[in-house]
Amino acid sequence: MPEYKIKPYEELDITDNFMFCKVFSNEDVAKDFLQDVLKIDIEKISVVAEATSQEDPFRKSVRLDVLVREELAAAGGERRAGRYFDIELQMANTGELPKRARYYQGMCDLDALAKGVDYEELQEQYILFICPDDIFHKGKPVYRSQNLEWGSPEISLGDLCYKNFYIFKKYSEIKDAATREYMQYFATK
Repeated sequence: MPEYKIKPYEELDITDNFMFCKVFSNEDVAKDFLQDVLKIDIEKISVVAEATSQEDPFRKSVRLDVLVREELAAAGGERRAGRYFDIELQMANTGELPKRARYYQGMCDLDALAKGVDYEELQEQYILFICPDDIFHKGKPVYRSQNLEWGSPEISLGDLCYKNFYIFKKYSEIKDAATREYMQYFATK
């Protein structure tokens, strides 16, 4: 059985999963981060820190670091679901992050769409991986992706799912000041 070394709380930094989840479970922190790096306005959010899914013991389960749901104003003062955001800290290059992002997309879609609800109700979804190393080995500090038509990349599939990978060790190369500051914080803790 592996021996686990417990790090004292005072020694934890933002790149420790516990601290990352603790910090980003604060709705103000999560909302500011998402608005700053994605350049979008968000009305109100709710955070589900370390959301898990284990419906079937014979299927792969998932633990999302920080799942954020946007809440939009609806008629009668009630709120309705808006966009979904999954914020992940990935300190090790496991070689399968793009496929993991695909799996996480499906898990978020399951959470977002109740039985009998039309697919048109699916809202935008952002999956953000914050990583120290360039998992694609192409030298970029940020990779943003969406599903496009191969022969005509100007044609989007329109599935409203975006997967972004932020390489925090390359923070000095990030043009956007707000994103650069966040990534610098991760890199220099």
